[in-house]
Amino acid sequence: IGMAMLSIIYLAPHSVPTLRSLIMSILMGSEGLLKVIFWSAWMAHTAEALFSVVLLHNAGLSGLSTTIPWLVSVFFFGYPSLVKLLHAVRKREKALKEGKAS
Repeated sequence: IGMAMLSIIYLAPHSVPTLRSLIMSILMGSEGLLKVIFWSAWMAHTAEALFSVVLLHNAGLSGLSTTIPWLVSVFFFGYPSLVKLLHAVRKREKALKEGKAS
């Protein structure tokens, strides 16, 4: 929701004038700061999403039916989704190790 709202506030300010006014007052009217926050958030979420693809590939889960949903989830929800993915990959790796050890 945060990425969507930030994108709307930055790219289509006329569609949410009250919210944009609130955000601009918080940022002390700095259009430049809003621009930095917008692009930083997009870069961070893109990097997290790409990292999720690499993580899945390294875990042997590189099929599109697995990769695409995680890519989209991590891009839109960021760190919380990435943490869930890391947990799932670790759990899978642990199960595979226990299965091979038995």
